[in-house]
Amino acid sequence: MKIQSVYIHTENGKRIIPDAVTVSQKGALTAVSINLKSGAPLDKMCAAEILIDLGGVSEFTAVCRHSDFWCKPVFCKAVSEIPENTQCLLWKGGCILPICDGGYISMISGTDSGHIKVTLSSFCSGISECRAAAFVVGEGEHADSLIKNCAEYALELKEFPVPLREERAYPEIFEYLGFCSWDAFMTEVSEEKLISKCEEFVTKDIP
Repeated sequence: MKIQSVYIHTENGKRIIPDAVTVSQKGALTAVSINLKSGAPLDKMCAAEILIDLGGVSEFTAVCRHSDFWCKPVFCKAVSEIPENTQCLLWKGGCILPICDGGYISMISGTDSGHIKVTLSSFCSGISECRAAAFVVGEGEHADSLIKNCAEYALELKEFPVPLREERAYPEIFEYLGFCSWDAFMTEVSEEKLISKCEEFVTKDIP
């Protein structure tokens, strides 16, 4: 992985910021953090962007947020096909995991120039600093362990005591069939729809 350039976005426009990122390594894992301060407020939708080059990798699986509520996999044959709001990017032998840190959320997307873009957003106006761990890049053959290793390193960088999935107690209630009105109807929930769904459960003998 090579960092091509780092840009800052303010109300005055976009410009390159040299020496704004810090790179740290742990075995096959590489973490990239950003530290910058601006004289003008940073753009809340894109305070900073980091362009990176993976050196010839062209096929990816992108886990992207395709709506306000859901993520889905997208299979890409070129960097330019990597969709916006990608929350994890996999390729044969590697992974990029964006990080939420310091009041910023990182997302991945592709560019027509062949670079992968990591965008940091705060969604808050009036902020002039961006100090955050942006993403972790890992190398390995197995996607599941690779993502786990990236997540462990990200939590280590943040010094944030969040247990990984296998370290959490599995709630017994999840052993049973459940129903979520938000999942079924989202913002279109109503009394009539709930009653109709309950009647359907009875008709189909669902406990």
